[in-house]
Amino acid sequence: MGRSYRSKYDIIADILEAAINGAKKTRIMHMANVNYYSFCKYFNMLLEDGLIAEIKDPNGGSLYKTTESGIEHLKIFARFSNQMRKKEG
Repeated sequence: MGRSYRSKYDIIADILEAAINGAKKTRIMHMANVNYYSFCKYFNMLLEDGLIAEIKDPNGGSLYKTTESGIEHLKIFARFSNQMRKKEG
């Protein structure tokens, strides 16, 4: 039985999707099903690029939410993935 690996773009899309409604880092990491190392690598990149934004929680913590730009990137990736699947199938 072969393994199915996700590309870095799939992981990024999963992180952006997990943060759509706003969540804490741990929740996003679990929802995107990535290990801590990969999460930190991609999450920090997404923050720096403005695709995820930090929102201060009234309780003193931080929530993270996919920005409009991040949502647009998700839409583009979904269209591209669909086109690639059509060509493969």
